[in-house]
Amino acid sequence: MKIYNRRISRSIGISTAALLSIIFYIAIVIVLNLSQNMIDPTGESYSEIYGIAQLILVSLYWILINYFYFSRPGKTGFGTILIYLLFMLLPIIAFSIATLVLINLYPTSDFVMSWNLMTWIVSPTLFWYLPYSYIYFVFGYSISISIFIGICLVFNIFVISLGIILGLIRRSYVQEKAAALRSNQPRFDVNIDGVTDAELVTNIADADSITNEINLSEDDIPTTIREMDETDIINQEIDKVKDQATYAFDTEELPKK
Repeated sequence: MKIYNRRISRSIGISTAALLSIIFYIAIVIVLNLSQNMIDPTGESYSEIYGIAQLILVSLYWILINYFYFSRPGKTGFGTILIYLLFMLLPIIAFSIATLVLINLYPTSDFVMSWNLMTWIVSPTLFWYLPYSYIYFVFGYSISISIFIGICLVFNIFVISLGIILGLIRRSYVQEKAAALRSNQPRFDVNIDGVTDAELVTNIADADSITNEINLSEDDIPTTIREMDETDIINQEIDKVKDQATYAFDTEELPKK
C-alpha cells in the first residue's frame, strides 16, 4: 500500500492533513506579521504582550489541528503517525539544518552567493519561526540564532506531539464509551421450538392429502394449455399453408375461350 493512501481519519489522508497543516500555519504567520507591522511600523520596540500572544496562538494551533485530525474515527496506528510527522516536519527540519550549516560551517563573502542562500534557505526558516520571537526575547538576546532555531524546532515538535496524544486519548475514550453502550443494550432471546419426528411425518401426510384432493385428469386440461411437441406445431402450420393454397386455386376463375 502506498503511504499516501493510508488514512488519518475516514475523510482525510496523510499527505492532505500534513499539507493543510502547513498551509494554515503559513497563513497564520502572514497575518501575525502584517499585524505586527501595523502595531509597530518602525520595528524599534518589541511588544512583550504581542509576542506572548503570538506564541500562545501558534501553540494552540498545532495542538488543536492535530487533536482534530487524530480524534476522528480512522486509521491512526503508529506507522500512520510516524509518516504524518515525516510529511509535516521534514520540510522545516531540512530548512533548519541547512540554515544551521550555512551560518556555522559555510560562511562566504560573495554577495551573490550570500544573497541567494539568505533568500532561499535562511529567510524561509526565520519566517517559519517568527511567532516564536518571545523565546528569543526571554533569553535576553544572549543566545545565538542557531540555538534559537534548535529551541523552536524542539518546541514545535512538542506541541504537535501533544495535540496528537490528546486526539488519540479522546478517540480512545469515545470508542470505549460506544462499546460500553452497545454492551449495555438489552438482548432479546428468541426461542424456536424444534419439530419432532412425529410432527414432521404428520405434516408430510397432510401435504399428500391436499395434493390428492387437487387432482386433475388429463381430459380436464384444455388442449391449448398442454405441452405440444415442436414437430406437431410445425406440421400444423404446414397444413394451414396447404389449405390456404388449395382454397385460392379452387376459387380462381379460369380464362374464357
